[in-house]
Amino acid sequence: MGIYNRDYIREDRPGMLRADDTVIPWIIGLNVLIFLVDRASQGQVNRLFALSLDNLYPRPEVWRLVTYGFCHGDTGHIFFNMFSLWLFGRFVEPIYRAREFLAFYLAGIVISGLAFLAIDGAVNESLSTIGASGGVSAVTILTAMHFPTVQILVMFVIPIQLRYLAIIQVLMDVVGLAGGNSGVANSAHLGGAAFAFVYYRNGWRVLNWLPALKWPRWPRRKASVRIYQPEEESAGIISEETVDRLLQKIHEQGEASLTDEERALLVAASKQKKTRRGTRT
Repeated sequence: MGIYNRDYIREDRPGMLRADDTVIPWIIGLNVLIFLVDRASQGQVNRLFALSLDNLYPRPEVWRLVTYGFCHGDTGHIFFNMFSLWLFGRFVEPIYRAREFLAFYLAGIVISGLAFLAIDGAVNESLSTIGASGGVSAVTILTAMHFPTVQILVMFVIPIQLRYLAIIQVLMDVVGLAGGNSGVANSAHLGGAAFAFVYYRNGWRVLNWLPALKWPRWPRRKASVRIYQPEEESAGIISEETVDRLLQKIHEQGEASLTDEERALLVAASKQKKTRRGTRT
């Protein structure tokens, strides 16, 4: 694969998320905002956005398949979900970039909701659920698939590798689902986990399933370091050594570590490569 085929050196299109943007703070901020508005409205928001089978028949309020994932019942509920989203999401968002990570997260919420409807809703049509746990479960499992041996501190004390944490999480949800009446939407958690597992194994990309859309441009992160450009690069020729150095930096530190100047160099190198290939006979 040539460097011009790599995702991380493709040019950003106007009006779309940049490769080095992050959507995690925006997701967390929206969840917190909805939580505060719900508190101020004495639960009216949660009643409008919660997901249950009753809300999809006979009048299909399909927006609830997404909105339920942005509602929470109490402070502990939202804190644990948003902390977990930040903790695990920061590992995988640079891999998939902001647009795909957002699409994956929303798809995880929808699929988790469908799993809840298919399992719990089949038993009690009026049973409803709220919370980001299904989407967060998908992010957690995806992170464990990519970084199985990375250790985190459970309760800030107990060290455990991500692969074992993921296994424990799935087993607890299976036991909770089998026991019933736990007050936790274990079926939604398992739906998100299953989606993440299949997504990783099959190399899926949610954006490939969608038509071309214009995404909002989020605030850019300003580069704090400027790089020195050799004389040949100032003349418009990007050396192979420079490209190799930048690709090595991406490999070691992640794409998000690139400054705007370094990213521009990779884009220029891509164009330069295409031009040379086009002139061959």
